[in-house]
Amino acid sequence: MSDEVYLIGEDNFSRVNRDYVALDTNEGQHIALALTASAIPFDGKVSDERITFAYDADYKEEVDEILKKATSEEYADFRRELNENYRGEKCMHFLPAAAEILHMTEGTLRSRPLDVQYIVCRRYADYCICDSYTLRRELEKALLLKTD
Repeated sequence: MSDEVYLIGEDNFSRVNRDYVALDTNEGQHIALALTASAIPFDGKVSDERITFAYDADYKEEVDEILKKATSEEYADFRRELNENYRGEKCMHFLPAAAEILHMTEGTLRSRPLDVQYIVCRRYADYCICDSYTLRRELEKALLLKTD
């Protein structure tokens, strides 16, 4: 563990409508990535054991969802299991969960080409900490093979 502190986000949103978060967690980097992927305006600092940031209060629900996921024991277990068991081709384990988020049956998703299934499952593993809207958007992009 290092004592280094990293600046995260950009201070390019109104100072009038801000909320602030200070959280002791080792998931700070994952939270920062989720906020960035979710296009939430925020600015703060992260270290190995703490994250502090200000964000646009219009995104309170999304931030609360991300923080709830990141600080839950279920998410910690999920990350541990993901890192130990579901690297590479084994990420196909997430196909049922990805199909549910996409509001389609598992069979419909399995009827897609294998590489599309793999991309959707990999995207699920990469974006699982994000809010539900962002996760669904990213899975839909993967399903359509969009890269923007």
